Amino acid sequence: MKSRNVGKKEYVEIKGDADRLGEHNDCAVKAVALTCRVPYGVAHVTLKQLGRSNGRGTPIFMTEEAIEKLGYEMVELKRNRQPGGSRYTPKTIGERLKRGYWLCRVRHHIFAVVNGMVLDWTDGRQHRIERIYRVTKRKAAA
Repeated sequence: MKSRNVGKKEYVEIKGDADRLGEHNDCAVKAVALTCRVPYGVAHVTLKQLGRSNGRGTPIFMTEEAIEKLGYEMVELKRNRQPGGSRYTPKTIGERLKRGYWLCRVRHHIFAVVNGMVLDWTDGRQHRIERIYRVTKRKAAA
């Protein structure tokens, strides 16, 4: 997967990889793969090494550990509500997160937003986003 051109095509490829493995409940695996710009298999193995079971959801602490293990970090966005006070949804978040790699958590689900594109089955839906994290390459220690 090319690091600069993550988009719908890569999301479709990742879904295909998950299907070939017979995976489900793997939203965190897909989100990690997309935001860390690694193949689905790398994200899958990384999370498995951290204790994720196939077909089971992934706790947020495990997702964060996987992101760190892959050389990235996630920082929570503190201002995660729209100007009117309502929560963002997959339908509205693209306008807010136009640049960069992001993880968004809704109840019992996590998904990637890359340069304003929601890369998930929730695209265009109205699930209320509870938390937003920016995913960036970790800076090397000086």
